[in-house]
Amino acid sequence: MKHKNVVRNFFYIVSSVLKVIASILAAVVHVWTVIIAFKISGFWAALLSFLFPIISQIYWAVKIFGENMMYFYAVLATFSVALIGTIIRLVLKEK
Repeated sequence: MKHKNVVRNFFYIVSSVLKVIASILAAVVHVWTVIIAFKISGFWAALLSFLFPIISQIYWAVKIFGENMMYFYAVLATFSVALIGTIIRLVLKEK
């Protein structure tokens, strides 16, 4: 039974690290989103992007797809890391 605890603790640590990484990525991408919105559409777009982060990140990633692929990949990485960490946490919580 000790083996199960070691594996469970390992995945708990992995999910905790992923949560920290996702939080840092989310903050960076959020600021980046507001800057992109301001440069392309002005103050009101930046304000709306600031107030609605997830929706605006999806919107701007689609809108500037092909022009700024680094931003697209950053948004994709943020959502992916958060999703993987959430799935691990949900699986750990079930058992």
